[in-house]
Amino acid sequence: MSSGEKILSVINEDSEKNIAEIKSESEKKCREILDKGRAKAKEFENAAEKKKAELDARMMKSCRSRVELEKRNAILKTKRAEIDKAVAAVEEYMTGLGDKEYFELIYKLAATLGKKEGIVMLNSRDIKRV
Repeated sequence: MSSGEKILSVINEDSEKNIAEIKSESEKKCREILDKGRAKAKEFENAAEKKKAELDARMMKSCRSRVELEKRNAILKTKRAEIDKAVAAVEEYMTGLGDKEYFELIYKLAATLGKKEGIVMLNSRDIKRV
């Protein structure tokens, strides 16, 4: 081997060694960057899951509240309808009574108040009936 070939061989070996070191270093940095990226992605995923769980919990609470409100409103509506039926039935019954029975019923109702004091107010129709 000539001295020129020896020099080229040494340069070639040094170049190959440098290339291998650079390649190894770049692969190491690439792995680090990927690992950091994966860790960051995992953080974002965990944060998103946490927000999703919180949102789901709030939505369920809101739905339960809405259902309870709807249920309460339905019960109140039914009670109101029953009260209206009862009032209508009492009104129909009382308007169907004769004058004597009508005022006897008013006296009985007043007697149930015991010793409480008050004033019975009559409308113009009742005053005509008296």
